[in-house]
Amino acid sequence: MEVARISKTARKVLFEEFGKYHPAEPHWYFTMLGIDPMHQGSGRGGRLFQYGLAILDEAKGLAFNEATSLGSARLYERLGWKIVGEVQVGSSPPIFPMVRRQS
Repeated sequence: MEVARISKTARKVLFEEFGKYHPAEPHWYFTMLGIDPMHQGSGRGGRLFQYGLAILDEAKGLAFNEATSLGSARLYERLGWKIVGEVQVGSSPPIFPMVRRQS
């Protein structure tokens, strides 16, 4: 699997754009959940995510997340997340900032 590389300038712009969507109040930041392609579609990602959400719900908190594809955004929506924007830098694919309050 090849890792995408972006320039320092593009990275700065990307973080500035994400900053527009981060909640001002204290919040959890869900980041970097990945599933080996051989195991995608098996429910493992959903179970890992549900584990994190159970912790969030117990804490009665707000969480922020970035979905890196529309498919993952749709999965997160089924788990109670809401898309709050769309970020695209240059020719990159869109990334969807999302928030979720305790359900």
